[in-house]
Amino acid sequence: MKPEITPLPFYFPSLDLNETDFYRHEPLLCRTIREIFTCREVAIAHIIESNGTVRPLDINEWPETVKTGIDLVLKERRVIINNESQSAFLPLTIDREPIIVAVIIGGPPTLYANSPSWFIERGRQIRRELHLIKTWSMDPMSGLLNAAHLRQKINFLINPTSRPNWLPPVNQEANGQLLLIETAHRGQDADQALANISQTGAYLDSLLGGISTLHHLGAGIFALPCPGTNEPEAQKLGYSILRKLKRHNIIKAHIGIAPISPTEQDIKSETDCPPLSQAWQALRTAKKRGAFALCSSAALNPENNQLPPIDPEIMSAIKNIWRGVNQFSIILLKRDIARDTPFPERLLSLMGPDAVAIPAGTEKYIIYLAGLDDQEAEQWAHNLSARLKKLQIGTFSQGIACYPCPGFKKIDTPMNAAKALAHASFYGPGAITTFDSVSLNISGDIYYNEGDINSAIREYRLGLNLNPDNINLLNSLGVIYAQIERYKMAIPLFEQITAIKPRDFMALFNLGFAHLRGADNVTALKYFEKALTVDDSCFDLLLQLGQLYCTQGQYKKAIKVLRRAEGEAAGHTREDNHPWEYCEPWLESGNDLGHDQVYRYLGQALRGEGQYREAITCLQRAIASNNRDALSLSMLGELYAMEKQGINIAVDLCRQAVELNNEEAGNWRRLAWVLSEAGSIDEAIDAVRRALDLAPRDTDILLLAATLYKSADRLSEARAILARLLKIHGTNQKAAQLLKQINRLN
Repeated sequence: MKPEITPLPFYFPSLDLNETDFYRHEPLLCRTIREIFTCREVAIAHIIESNGTVRPLDINEWPETVKTGIDLVLKERRVIINNESQSAFLPLTIDREPIIVAVIIGGPPTLYANSPSWFIERGRQIRRELHLIKTWSMDPMSGLLNAAHLRQKINFLINPTSRPNWLPPVNQEANGQLLLIETAHRGQDADQALANISQTGAYLDSLLGGISTLHHLGAGIFALPCPGTNEPEAQKLGYSILRKLKRHNIIKAHIGIAPISPTEQDIKSETDCPPLSQAWQALRTAKKRGAFALCSSAALNPENNQLPPIDPEIMSAIKNIWRGVNQFSIILLKRDIARDTPFPERLLSLMGPDAVAIPAGTEKYIIYLAGLDDQEAEQWAHNLSARLKKLQIGTFSQGIACYPCPGFKKIDTPMNAAKALAHASFYGPGAITTFDSVSLNISGDIYYNEGDINSAIREYRLGLNLNPDNINLLNSLGVIYAQIERYKMAIPLFEQITAIKPRDFMALFNLGFAHLRGADNVTALKYFEKALTVDDSCFDLLLQLGQLYCTQGQYKKAIKVLRRAEGEAAGHTREDNHPWEYCEPWLESGNDLGHDQVYRYLGQALRGEGQYREAITCLQRAIASNNRDALSLSMLGELYAMEKQGINIAVDLCRQAVELNNEEAGNWRRLAWVLSEAGSIDEAIDAVRRALDLAPRDTDILLLAATLYKSADRLSEARAILARLLKIHGTNQKAAQLLKQINRLN
């Protein structure tokens, strides 16, 4: 038997260019064209085919003379040179079809005296340069773009100085956000480490490829630039990614987020990249917050803190005032619209002699009211607001906190007033809100969105002390406990919700996931099915149900819910390319990431029901979305062999599967069977042994091993395997019949 040759676990890009390459590398492509032609300006018009005709994409706002030149290129299929206007329009093609038109303007007058053939030869040079750029920007470990390309892309978004001034302006205030995603797997050797990075990259790319271009920076750290996205939207996307990774057998995942926008830090060279540095710092902070956590760089800036601590000097002054007082209220008053002018002194005169006002910055005052309870303090605040309206000096919001308050010390009262003021912001200018459990829900959400999980847990728990049956607080705390894998603490919270509201979709849905993560598939299935009776349109629920049904061999049920999931996915479009619209259900959206995953499980279910042709079609779609999906590759290889669609292709697919994931027994079992169909019995026996090492009590693998040993005329080993099988499953008829056949051979 020939020794097994392990293929290199690296990805080398195709030598051929495709349409995507012209999009991905446009900034460097423009620079290359400028250097080759020594022209003043370059713009790229991408060409698409629509209804059998080709047309340029998104050039409506371009000058008419430029649009006319592009149209002439597409009509006559040749280089257009205009010596009078000193411009040229050069088509670059793939298989003789135009992919882009390079608009070349300005430069030395002699440039436009050259012949069309001279321009065409330079076009070939541009293609060669683009191929070098493609090779330079590719990460061989994952097949994704690398850190060098990411830096170029970010710097271009921040400072697009090379754009012609006649192109539509770039809104630099909405350049987007950068997500750094770090993943970790269980202990592994070098081969498995590389395979895990490759699989994780392919999985993330299948989830996020429709949003933006994923990059791999090395060591399992991925980067996703999201143009046009703001921070809250990026955080929603980040939390959705974390949940997906948790279900993908990742043991740790962290995300750092930073804005892609001009900063005070100068970009001195192309190697400088402030957004990447800020995202890296945020990622380092996220790693301190738990196994699955994120952090935004904005949260690291004290100026962006929505709930900053009270200044120590102010606290010292307040302590002196309330010393010996057992009942009081504190109001944090804030001018809603910041102004350059000082805080109006007339306002202070309206407070009366019983109020003590302490400035807390330029736009806020802390007001101390001795002896007032919450109702009296609220009435006082409304009276002050009425007086302020008469002055016509703007609106002022007020947050009220009282002492005593159950579960809180006297020293907590000023901060409680700040949380009440944050609560008031939800009601618009001039709002007055008293501190309660909802205030703590909001403050918990603020900390959660900043990535401070421990503070969020504290706030939610304090809120439940004030209102134990608040469904929002119960759900928020349960979701966090599930996120940090404290399922025993999360499940009672969700059960408390269902006791109050039996048909609460979110509680049922979260209970299903909590039990699923606890390896209690039966209970998880029960809650998922209950949730389905409340809402049968949630894609993620349908996908999880289908996956569970496949695990339990209930393929007809799986097909039904997965077909429904396929329909839900088809009903959601991504035309506006906004990632925050594909978040988890608990983030108040019915859409989800990873719609193409439905075809992996649908293929598995159809295969289980004997609908092999349809199963092949589904698995092909799954692999088109994620070409490193080991399970789909393995099942497709098995089906190709069963349907006689090419045994060599079947073997190759199953080999790819075990190369990607050699810790899954099913992949080795399918490879063993396909190799036996190809007549490679010795290799099949080696593969089935690997399967048995991983799953020594799997009856299907044991039966296949015995069958292979019998085919190799190794009857004693076949008997020993069958004895093991019958000891595990004494009524297995196939094993008993095979043992009779072997005994007759003697």
